[in-house]
Amino acid sequence: MEKLVLTNRTTFGKKVKYLLEAGTLPAAAYGPRLESATVEVNYKEFEGIFKKSGHSKLINIEVDGKFHKALIKEVQKHPVTRKYKHASFYAVDMEKELVTDVPLEIVGTALAVKNNFGFLEVPSNFITIRCLPGNLPGNIIVDVSELAQVGDGITISQLNLGEGVQVFGHTDEHTRVVFISPPQKEVEEEAPVVAAAEAAPAADAAAPAAE
Repeated sequence: MEKLVLTNRTTFGKKVKYLLEAGTLPAAAYGPRLESATVEVNYKEFEGIFKKSGHSKLINIEVDGKFHKALIKEVQKHPVTRKYKHASFYAVDMEKELVTDVPLEIVGTALAVKNNFGFLEVPSNFITIRCLPGNLPGNIIVDVSELAQVGDGITISQLNLGEGVQVFGHTDEHTRVVFISPPQKEVEEEAPVVAAAEAAPAADAAAPAAE
């Protein structure tokens, strides 16, 4: 499991920019068994781990010499440079269920797409699940290779969510996570010939009579 060392932060406000310039990312850590703390972490180390873990894989964080299993929660980016400017870590209680979003990983190429019968639609890139932290899947695989016709799809009930994992929220087992939609037809607009023809006499009538 990936590990990050978080140290207490004493720099705030506008001075935070100096942390970023020095290769340090401002952050916060909190959780049911961790008192909220204002911390900082090495920027490059965070960047590397976030690429691997995203928001749905547990990592180890060290705060004041104590270790906690945590999820990377909110991550803020600069609107122009797109570099990280702040992150937060949620230290989980391993004995209590949590609710979080888990990304869907689409694998394979649908037969319907290969044969130009239709398009693969993915309404959402994630589903919301509930489980104990120890059962949390990093992602959920969706194999679309057998979808052959328009209307074919895969529902949540057909996914392998893993032991002790339940769907949470407004979706249910019949909700489709992917499906094949018909190809879009291009409709060519016809020139309004009739309208133009009808407009011509009116224009002639409006013209002044030759003397």
